[in-house]
Amino acid sequence: VIDADEECDGDELGDESCTGLDYAGGELSCSKSCELNTSGCLETLCGNTLIDSGEECDTKNIGSATCVAEGFAGGSLECDADTCTVDTGGCRLAFAEDFEDDDIPAAFLTGNWLLDPANYHTGFQSMRSNDIGDGGTTAMSISLAYDVPGSISFWHREQSESCCDLLHFYVDDELKLIASTDLWQSATFPIPAGFHTLEWRYTKDAGTSSGGDNVWVDDIVATSGYLD
Repeated sequence: VIDADEECDGDELGDESCTGLDYAGGELSCSKSCELNTSGCLETLCGNTLIDSGEECDTKNIGSATCVAEGFAGGSLECDADTCTVDTGGCRLAFAEDFEDDDIPAAFLTGNWLLDPANYHTGFQSMRSNDIGDGGTTAMSISLAYDVPGSISFWHREQSESCCDLLHFYVDDELKLIASTDLWQSATFPIPAGFHTLEWRYTKDAGTSSGGDNVWVDDIVATSGYLD
């Protein structure tokens, strides 16, 4: 029984609780001196693995939250252990490249391509296949991750023998486009979820050249695709 000079007695706490004492939660107890013992109360519920009111996540529990839901292309969403808010540091922006920098982007593997300030779709330069001999091939490729299905789009132009010196575009070695048109044109292809290699390949036949004997690629945009 809680007597007049006691705050509690045994398991009898009256109407008190940790939350009633302005703690976030926990378990209130009674000391041997019949005083309330708040050592089991919690200043915060962050860290109990449960997503409580006011929390976005807790430890490794992020509920249904994803990088995609947070507006990113994909990546790994984590939880800030101190604040129980989602940490988007591991999320990735959708890949886009307009080749406006001074150097070829490091993400691209290029056999014999270069930046061209004389011909471009937008901005002030694009990527161009360098000169190759008859029967030769030169390729430019990049690998992107897709957590969810998306697409790849780009602009291309060709100045070459229209029958035989052609731009080929591949997704994981599957041919998606054959082009030879001396106009800037756009192309878009769906990409399934997963990790994919995208390749632009200029191939010449054994003889005869026409035009500038080059192809150009510019303004690549990957919807939902990102550099892993």
